[in-house]
Amino acid sequence: MNQFEPSPYQSEITVDDLNNAERFLLLLLGADNGSQVPGNLWLQKEMFLISREFEPLSEYLSYKPHLQGPYSDTLSDILDNLQYMGLARKDRRDIRLTGDGAQLAAELKRQADEDLVSLVESIKKKNNDLSKDELLAFIYYSYPEMTNGSLEMDDIEKQRDELAVSLYNKDRIGVNRAADIAGMPVDEFEKSL
Repeated sequence: MNQFEPSPYQSEITVDDLNNAERFLLLLLGADNGSQVPGNLWLQKEMFLISREFEPLSEYLSYKPHLQGPYSDTLSDILDNLQYMGLARKDRRDIRLTGDGAQLAAELKRQADEDLVSLVESIKKKNNDLSKDELLAFIYYSYPEMTNGSLEMDDIEKQRDELAVSLYNKDRIGVNRAADIAGMPVDEFEKSL
């Protein structure tokens, strides 16, 4: 199907037709005023962070260590399904909602628990504008069990000090977490600022 052709499902899909993982993905794509997700890497990592807060979602998405940290084949399939249903689209690398997807995301946001909406908004806002290396550093040093087989770990390791400083300066993490990422004591990290 051409990405510009309307899906045969357009306008027929309701919130009740979606499974919980599809709903979470729509909430994520609709968060932060529907700003685009800059690519699959960010989508995978942001949904991973959300799934860490919601065990059933984590079990359903079944993240595994992969070439760039945690990865879910299931999430890729869900995105494909949402695209086929005409609710999401990829423009080059960017992932965004369609008009129909935005309507469903708004409905989901109204129905969802306020704390859940706040969590999804926070995760997207904190991670969407990170560079690839900043995002990977945060994920790798927060979830080291997800680095097995990573092709990026050596490069991230070489930059860990500067990435920790960058994450700290962007107010994404506190000084203790930044020191952990940098692999140094807090007082030493503070002197490096």
